[in-house]
Amino acid sequence: MGVWYNHLYLGTRNLIGGGGHGDPLTRDSEAVAWDVRNDRVSVEAAREQYGVVVDRDSFVVNTDATSQLRKSTSATTNAASPPERDDHIAHRTVEK
Repeated sequence: MGVWYNHLYLGTRNLIGGGGHGDPLTRDSEAVAWDVRNDRVSVEAAREQYGVVVDRDSFVVNTDATSQLRKSTSATTNAASPPERDDHIAHRTVEK
């Protein structure tokens, strides 16, 4: 049994997810735990990519550890992020 997408047959290979949209650190932690419980995301990926600490055995979110991890990850990410594209363009001078 293969996969069809927009009337295009994609074959029988396993297709894995895409990049999604939005900041992964703002994704609902219970939705991430659901993904871990259903083998869509590993415990490690939940922590590293979504900033969610999920117990490996019970699949329960550790809300305190998740909050702390997300705050520290957000602070690190924001400090290292380049300026927004619009800000960068606004400061550029154009010679005539």
